[in-house]
Amino acid sequence: MGSRLLKVDGRWEAVGEVRHLIAGRLTDLTPLLDGMVVRSRDFH
Repeated sequence: MGSRLLKVDGRWEAVGEVRHLIAGRLTDLTPLLDGMVVRSRDFH
């Protein structure tokens, strides 16, 4: 999948202090970025 914006639906699994997201469904939301205007934010 060549997505730039990805929605992940799933569930959290926790064992002690270790946490995992178990992905159930992936949705490509890249088309939502088409109308977005992004300005450079070069902080020096």
